[in-house]
Amino acid sequence: KRKEQGTVILALHVDNTGRITRAEIKESSGFSRLDRAALDYLLKHWLVNPGRGEQDYEAPIVFQIE
Repeated sequence: KRKEQGTVILALHVDNTGRITRAEIKESSGFSRLDRAALDYLLKHWLVNPGRGEQDYEAPIVFQIE
């Protein structure tokens, strides 16, 4: 509807239980609405295998109009 698209890169820290303990926007899509949606989605739906120790990840979230 608003024709906003882009890629958000999120920086995450995950503890040894698989829980995200820190998440922040590393690179913006250029649209704050998309950045917030990516962060909200990841915090609600992203799961990491526990027992891998503490890890840092980068997660690209792509919003593309088809």
